[in-house]
Amino acid sequence: MAYFKKCTDAETPNQAYTPAKVVKSDFKVDIWSLQLGKRLKAVAAESGPEQSPGEKLFYGSCTLCHAAPHPSDFTYKQWKGITNSMFPRAGLNEKDRNLVLDFLQKNAKKG
Repeated sequence: MAYFKKCTDAETPNQAYTPAKVVKSDFKVDIWSLQLGKRLKAVAAESGPEQSPGEKLFYGSCTLCHAAPHPSDFTYKQWKGITNSMFPRAGLNEKDRNLVLDFLQKNAKKG
């Protein structure tokens, strides 16, 4: 956990590079009692509609090297430039590339 607060006194020394204070607690958490697997399955079951083939390829193959950006983060023209280097690294064939481009075109930022 981290704690942040708004700077109210700009004259105090910069503490940005001061290591955080570690606070130890004797509080014990039984992680098995949280039933995380059961909860994850429940969330996955409610995840909504099935992904299109192009969407599956985009998130399953094309975004492995970097954090997955949302398709609407870029225009289709920008995606065309990005995919020039993304597709070879993902190892997609021409058919799969076209599926991803169709997905991106439908979901890209308009403009």
